[in-house]
Amino acid sequence: TGAVSDIWPDGSRVDQYMLPDMMVTNVCFGGRDLRTAYATLSMGGTLVSFEWPRPGLPLRYLNR
Repeated sequence: TGAVSDIWPDGSRVDQYMLPDMMVTNVCFGGRDLRTAYATLSMGGTLVSFEWPRPGLPLRYLNR
């Protein structure tokens, strides 16, 4: 299975979230408080979402 890793800026790994596909291709954050992670899975051609423990970063073009 594939995974999304949560890594601090200093390189230390905080946690890893296992997903039901070997090829996780993209992750972005959404929801009211950016605590919902959305990931694309290429083997199955699906989009999944799951709760993230802290706010993620918004897409760059949304800040312009």
